[in-house]
Amino acid sequence: MEYISEKCVPTAVFHGKHDDLVPFKHTLEFLKELTEANVKNNLLVFEKSGHVLDKDPEMWSKTRGIMESYAEILF
Repeated sequence: MEYISEKCVPTAVFHGKHDDLVPFKHTLEFLKELTEANVKNNLLVFEKSGHVLDKDPEMWSKTRGIMESYAEILF
């Protein structure tokens, strides 16, 4: 991926395992590229959800925690 470099900001990805819009393998390829460029990244998989991430309400506290930790890094 030509736009990924060590200058990228830390990246959090939240992906619904049943997403029919963005294939899960694309997310894994993206995260692999970030890791190879030494960019901090996290993946949180919503096991029951699709693209909207609406079937795993118990995951939102984890999502919020990740977003807050990234905000501390960036600001």
